[in-house]
Amino acid sequence: MIERDDELARVRRTLATREGGVAVVMGPPGIGRSTLLRAAAPEDALRATGRELERSLPFGVTVELLRERLARLGAKERARRLEGPGALVGRLLDGSADGLDDLGAAGPSRLHAHLHALTWVVGELAEDGPVVLAVDDVQWADDASLRWLAYLAARLEDVPVKLLLAAATGPEPLPEPLTDLVASPMTELVQLAPLTLAGVTAAATATLAVPVDAAFARACADSSGGNPFLLSELLLEVQRRGLSADADSVDAVRELRPEGLRRRIGARVRALDGDARRAAEALAVLETGRFDQITALAQLEPRAAGPALDRLVAADIVTGEREFAFVHALVRQVVTDALGPGERARLHGGAAVLLQAEGAGPERLAPHLLRAPGSLDPAGIDTLRAAAAAALVRGTPAIASALLRRASEEPAAAPARASLLAALGSAASAAGEPDGLALLITAANAQPDAASAARLRLRAARGLLMTQGAAPALELLEATLVDDLPAELADEIRATMVGAANLDPSWAGDLPFTADTLLGTDAAPRSAAERGMLAAVALRRLLTGETAPEEAAALALRAYDGGRIVDDEGPDGVSVSFIAGVLLATGELERDREVTGALLERARRSGSLPAYASAAYLHGCPLLHLGEVAEAHAWFEVALDARRIGWNTYAVGAIAFDVRCLIALDRLDDAARLLAEHRPGVDAPTVLDELYHASAGRLALARGDARTALECARRSEASHGPLHAVRQLNDWRLIAAEALARDGATAEALALAEEEVAFARRHGGTALLGAALRVRARARDSVEDLEEAVTLLREAPYVLERIDALIDLAVAHRRGGDRARAVELLDEALDAAARRGARAAEARARAELNVAGRRPRRTALRGRDALTAAELRVCTLAMRQQTNREIAGELFVTVKTVEKHLASAYPKLGISSRRELADALG
Repeated sequence: MIERDDELARVRRTLATREGGVAVVMGPPGIGRSTLLRAAAPEDALRATGRELERSLPFGVTVELLRERLARLGAKERARRLEGPGALVGRLLDGSADGLDDLGAAGPSRLHAHLHALTWVVGELAEDGPVVLAVDDVQWADDASLRWLAYLAARLEDVPVKLLLAAATGPEPLPEPLTDLVASPMTELVQLAPLTLAGVTAAATATLAVPVDAAFARACADSSGGNPFLLSELLLEVQRRGLSADADSVDAVRELRPEGLRRRIGARVRALDGDARRAAEALAVLETGRFDQITALAQLEPRAAGPALDRLVAADIVTGEREFAFVHALVRQVVTDALGPGERARLHGGAAVLLQAEGAGPERLAPHLLRAPGSLDPAGIDTLRAAAAAALVRGTPAIASALLRRASEEPAAAPARASLLAALGSAASAAGEPDGLALLITAANAQPDAASAARLRLRAARGLLMTQGAAPALELLEATLVDDLPAELADEIRATMVGAANLDPSWAGDLPFTADTLLGTDAAPRSAAERGMLAAVALRRLLTGETAPEEAAALALRAYDGGRIVDDEGPDGVSVSFIAGVLLATGELERDREVTGALLERARRSGSLPAYASAAYLHGCPLLHLGEVAEAHAWFEVALDARRIGWNTYAVGAIAFDVRCLIALDRLDDAARLLAEHRPGVDAPTVLDELYHASAGRLALARGDARTALECARRSEASHGPLHAVRQLNDWRLIAAEALARDGATAEALALAEEEVAFARRHGGTALLGAALRVRARARDSVEDLEEAVTLLREAPYVLERIDALIDLAVAHRRGGDRARAVELLDEALDAAARRGARAAEARARAELNVAGRRPRRTALRGRDALTAAELRVCTLAMRQQTNREIAGELFVTVKTVEKHLASAYPKLGISSRRELADALG
């Protein structure tokens, strides 16, 4: 290599670090990226090359990277590496779809399950020593592999894994995952520049083995643009023509500019005899190929194929002995461009036949079938469908859609076509393609029976609900709910209709049936559809106030059916979120913890980070209301951390509730920063914006800004989200009342507080009544209201509300002259706040004790209160006797990350081993 010492040193420095690292070598074709990559990568690097033809092969580059290293392991060691979260990688390498039904719907859940599994396995390999993954022509890697490389790059802080990537730049933009990776501050970006005049002179001197005249060298630099490959081609042409390396050859060299050099390469190919040219064309279609494959595809006799390939090697067009490839992608491009579209398609068809005869799987055949000429036979259509099915279970529905679109171009008998259109509509809608929902409707209209059509329309309606709201979805569902559908399918449609009405409060229509007639007796539901119906109706009744809270909770628990509904829907189903919301709003906090804990475990088993994030959010909600502030904050952090991989299902809700955690933890600046990560009115509106505004109001109150708090409460009121009427969860009225009271608008504050007290007495809700009594007490200076609030809340699980009520009552008694009673209440509040890590309430209780004349005991920041959210998560799992490996698998991190958190936590807890964790964490 010439003039690449600095670039090589930069790459090697990245590879030499103890931690993980990323180096990306970039430049135009021919600039020397591949050469630098080969020089920098160690011998034991795991290698792969992106190929244009295989961009429709999900995880193709990934499999190429890992297959050889894992194949070299002994059977027992390989099984150990591929157990637990790594099991998906074993299926990926084997081409198996077994066991993938547990991953939920096609798309993000399946894709991210694979991303996590692959990252886990690479981390396992790194336990034996540093791992280098080297990928050449990464711009041509399939999308799934690119997403994995970007996912892995974000998790290299604690593992000795290095990514060494070479990417060609050109007129086409780089794929999005690669663009993000290149832009990352942790990436060492190495841009290869053209050779200088001195470099061109050195290369020409070395190649021609004679002294090079300065004018000749300058002409070579101008003609090649300093591109090393084009320069080598130019110098090869100089040798072929017998030109001298001096000023006499300058004019001839200047004619050999890049366009001319490409024409010269084409001329070299055309100058070959027929056998060699056919071999080159066959190899251009295969990209790489064995002797027998090239021979068969080019339709050459074996005795003629050998000399033909020898001539290609001698002409510097092809390289190899057993496995052949072009000397450079530019050369292959010249050969490919020279092929007419008809001949190119014919060769792809022949390649598909050839590979099929060798026993290649559908995913290897599909890229050629996509480019094959004319009509496909039924076997070809079946191959495309099989490849599409494999793409779906790998979480790449866009690839599946492309394959099925090609298959749908072929004529087929009505039943087969109906099935094909159904598969295409499902894949296109899962990929979020603009015509996906229309394709589902088209497929539904082609179905031979009403039930099959209804299932597709149901899927389309769910898509409409997410993209266009309840009205069009409900209109389609109502038309779908025809007579003579199977009972379970009809129930599923009705459940979806109730769910649609739940999620879109702007819809003001009436359902075409009465929910009461669907609920039956108190017996356990008989089917998944009945469970889904019960969950939807439970939430509907809560939202509309049609039933008492305890009745809504009873319906929700019937729907839960001992956890069967979690198995019905997989890790990212919506019905469990309905159940969790009902239990949270009705005060069934321990049952809610149980339900969301089961969902969390199911999501963990699936390996889907988006599903795990949703479950973490739902699990944090009851913990916050139970006063487990630090643990709730830890789970909300898990959820919000998944935004980096595109999760946003409950992101606004997680922000809203985590802000409340941070307020309780007395971290107001952190709460403000978190609020700033969502911008209502700028970002797309969500159904949880009302909670966001309410939490912003809570933060304003904590900072003593009553007017801003009132503005936020009014914004929450104006949002009219689905929780608008669920006062137990959206307490904007109480925020407004407290803000008004602080701002001196006592009458308005009292009116709102009276309204809330009356509502809570009518509809139940201990936390709401206790909080309403506290606010009313402030507005009318009532000790009696505070006494009632404390009495109520001592019997309820709402610890934070109880602490606030205790402090308020203590202040009232101090002001009334009863300091002894005030100190007693403050001691109780301080003890509860300290045990729960509620530092804001603890500070307030201490301040009031000082005012009451009692010096509070000092409590250092130690024990579980000193742990970060991540350390607390790890320690909690370690306390349950889970191994570091099991903890890493559950939390979607590496084993080294777990070890780092434990090593940091032990001194804070004053312990030296995990056996002491249970006592230390209390």
